[in-house]
Amino acid sequence: DLWARLIAGMYVVQTGHVAKYDFLSFTPTHNWYDHEWGSGTIFYLLQHNFGHIGLLLLQVVLVFFTMFFLIKAVKVRCLKEYNYRNILIYFMVLDAFMVTYSAVVRCHSFTFMFFIFELFLLEYVRTSKNYKWLYILPVIFLIWTNLHGGVVSGLGLLAIYTFGQILEKNPFKHYLILTCICPLMLFVNPYGIDYVKFLMHATTMPRPD
Repeated sequence: DLWARLIAGMYVVQTGHVAKYDFLSFTPTHNWYDHEWGSGTIFYLLQHNFGHIGLLLLQVVLVFFTMFFLIKAVKVRCLKEYNYRNILIYFMVLDAFMVTYSAVVRCHSFTFMFFIFELFLLEYVRTSKNYKWLYILPVIFLIWTNLHGGVVSGLGLLAIYTFGQILEKNPFKHYLILTCICPLMLFVNPYGIDYVKFLMHATTMPRPD
């Protein structure tokens, strides 16, 4: 993945626009919507300016903030009484990390970090009732959608919390507003509406294996 990301990122930096077809293929290809174009650009700029050390430091930063917000989310969730059983979540995430971070940095590392940050934010707002913090989410989704297609998992998480607020008969106006605004951030990308159509197709295609 890394070599393809570096080449795609180099293409963006050198040409000033994203690739809309597989420029590495010598045969005819279909239209290409690179949902990782932002990640590839970041990877290339770091590698080009700082070598492999730049990529390694990025990986360290992403792992650190993912674990940092994970711990914060667990503490906020167990604000009144810390439950030792929540340690299970650390083992689940560690297992995911062993698969993901046993190699070089990858694009879905951004999704790991943003998803955990969103989980922490939603838990914090749910317990503190400080709803103004929810309005950070459109900015997060704007960045996230241009880094990795895993942004759809964040939309699902937001929808679940909104539905939960409604079921529990808690104030849900702000959640509902954000549930309407955040999906619009998906359209702010170099490919326009075609990118959103691609994401819908990619997330609903059959995966029997």
